Parts: sequence; C-alpha cells; structure tokens
Amino acid sequence: MDEYLKDDFAKAYYDMKRPKVDFEIKDLAAYYKHRKFLKYYAFDETLSHDLIDLFLLYLDNDQRLNRIGLLKDILSQLIWVKSGSDIGSKHPKKFIVADMSESLKNGVFHLFQRLTTDKWDQFFLGKPQSAFWLLMKLMVRVEWSAQKWDWIKQKLPHNVHVRPLVEDITFVVPNLHRFISDNYHEQFIIENRVKYISHLIDADKDFVIDQQTILDDCKVLNRLDQEYIDTVVNDFEQQRLVDQANWDLRHNINTKFSNPFDTGEFSNIGKMSAEYESSENDDSIWLGPKSYSEYYFGKPKTEFMGYHTPYCFLPHHSRLYPVPMKKQKIQQVEFPDFAHATEILENSIEKYQAKYMVWAIVYSRVPKKLKIKMIERWWREDLALTWLHIAKRYQMPEILKKHF
Repeated sequence: MDEYLKDDFAKAYYDMKRPKVDFEIKDLAAYYKHRKFLKYYAFDETLSHDLIDLFLLYLDNDQRLNRIGLLKDILSQLIWVKSGSDIGSKHPKKFIVADMSESLKNGVFHLFQRLTTDKWDQFFLGKPQSAFWLLMKLMVRVEWSAQKWDWIKQKLPHNVHVRPLVEDITFVVPNLHRFISDNYHEQFIIENRVKYISHLIDADKDFVIDQQTILDDCKVLNRLDQEYIDTVVNDFEQQRLVDQANWDLRHNINTKFSNPFDTGEFSNIGKMSAEYESSENDDSIWLGPKSYSEYYFGKPKTEFMGYHTPYCFLPHHSRLYPVPMKKQKIQQVEFPDFAHATEILENSIEKYQAKYMVWAIVYSRVPKKLKIKMIERWWREDLALTWLHIAKRYQMPEILKKHF
C-alpha cells in the first residue's frame, strides 16, 4: 500500500479510537518516533508532563527542533473541541480542557511565562501566532492560584501578550476588581475598557461606567492611534528612501525626491514629485498617485500591532463608536478623522454608554439568566443591530423576544 495512504488509514483509526498512551517520551528520539500521531491520543498526564519537560529543556538550546510543532502537540493533549469541530474555526461550539493536576498546571504556566516574555520574539514576532492563541484558549479556561495571579497582575501594565488572559478569563478572579479599580485610568485598561469593566460588574452588578470616562478614553485613543500612524508613515518613508537609494545605485541614476510627510500632518500628500534624471538622457518619469499609494500602503507591516489596507489607514484600537475616514488631497489615501469621531461620540454619548454597558455585561461572568435581565435594562432602538449580533453569537434569543 502507498505510504501516504497508510498514514491516512492510521490517522483515521487514531482519530476515531482516541487510544490510550502506551509509551513514554523522555528524549527527542522517542518524540520523533511518535509525533506523527500524538494529537490523536487521549489525554495522558504523564505524556503531557514529558512533552512540556522536553519543550522547556530545548527552549534555550540550539538543537534543531520544530518547537512550534512540539508546542502544538502539547496543546493537542490539553485542549480540544467538542463534537469534532475544527479547532481553527472562528466560533467553535465548546472547548474541552483536560483535568490537569497542580504540577501539570505549574508546567503549563511556566511555559506561558517564557513564551510571553523573553521568548516572544523568537517564536511569534512577525510569525504565525495560531499556537499562541490556542495556548491562550487553554489559559483562560483554567483556574490559577493567587500566586500566579500576582505574577499576571505585575506584568499586565507593560506586557501586551499577557493581557488577553485577564480580558477573556472565564472564571471570577478574587480581588481582580480591586486591582482594576486601582488602575482605572491607566493606558492598558483604556485600550480595552469594556473587557476590564466586565470584572467590575462581576463584583458589583449595579456598576455603570460614567460618560466622562468614555469621553476621556476617546481622547487618549485618538492620541495613541495618531502616534501609531505617524510611526507607520515614518517607517514607510525611511524604507522608501533606502529602496530608492538601492535602485539608484543599480541603475546609475540621480534622484530628486521630496518627502510628502515632511510636515508631520500629511498636508503634502499628493504633492510628491519624483524626477529621475538619467545619466544617459534627460527624460523624466512621473510616479502617478496610484503607483505612489500602492508603494506605500500595498503591504501590511507585521511588526506593527495595528493594520492597514491599501489606500487607507485604519485605527489601531477597536472602538464601539465609528471613526470616519478622511480623504486627503490624494484620493487613494485615507486617514482616520479623529475630530469627527469625537464629535460623533459627544453627540450620542447616552447611546454609546449603553453600548459599553451591554458588551461589558456580555463579557462578564455573571449567570446567564441574570446577564439577560441586566442587558434588557439598556435596551435602545438605535442599538437593535447590537442586540441581534449578541443574541446570535452568544445564544441569547431571550433578549430578542420583547422587541418583535
């Protein structure tokens, strides 16, 4: 039989049977022998320990090893999706987490600490992060000790990679609401305010975010987004100059090139002049707006946490109110109009206060029946689409019943 077909037979068998582990993995040789079918075996405490120990052993070692593959094998032992749903699907039905001992939890947490601190750049900077987000799905479904939460809270303000654990944790964490109250106006909370006030709702069902906080947050987010855009534009400009110099050297051409971003306010966008004076003739070449904007905005830069699309920049931080785009003098390039966004928010502050509260209640960990009653208190007709979205995504048809 063909070797590929044999592998398909074996995978189908293991996937249906989920056999128990009858081997140990104490070294790389044993791992290489069994790694092809590891994800199909039933959870085994000893095997999970062995794989984590192997991962940590070679974490600071130059030994050739597919460490991301090993990390995925570890996670396949500890978390999986019920009903055979694809673990990569956007909204799987339900994640199942293995019943881990305290010693195994310690190993997982140590692995998490290393990957979110000194090993982040090696594993995930500018690289696919699916393994990290699968690890995070595991972390938010496990109850961690007070000592581990002390480490998490210590890292939270300055380590963006640790924050999803606090923002999406599925359990009520003792005293976490006090930590959030003490840091209520810090930048890391402002950047994802709704997720953090959900913890305040866990502790106080009558909590309401005040309108001034939402307006103040808007000003901070506007500044942070503008700094982000300035950084991206500057990076593109520097790269453009390097690329132009290299191109000139290859083609023996002298270039006169004006910087379209030299004012810092993008007022010169569309005035770029690029005159190439060839050493052989005086023919000039004009770079039109389309090629200019494609050159600048055609490729996202993965080292930035935000994102942009060709011909426009999008705000770095997601918000619950719109940020309109403002066309510059060159029509293909658009930038966020933060002044207009602030105006929209100020004119409809009651609406967006209700939207903040509804989403914070959804993200909270209060019982579902109480959550539905709390959501209903904030009903507004101009938030009907939000109600529909929440009902479908979080299986809450009860919040729709009174409104049709």
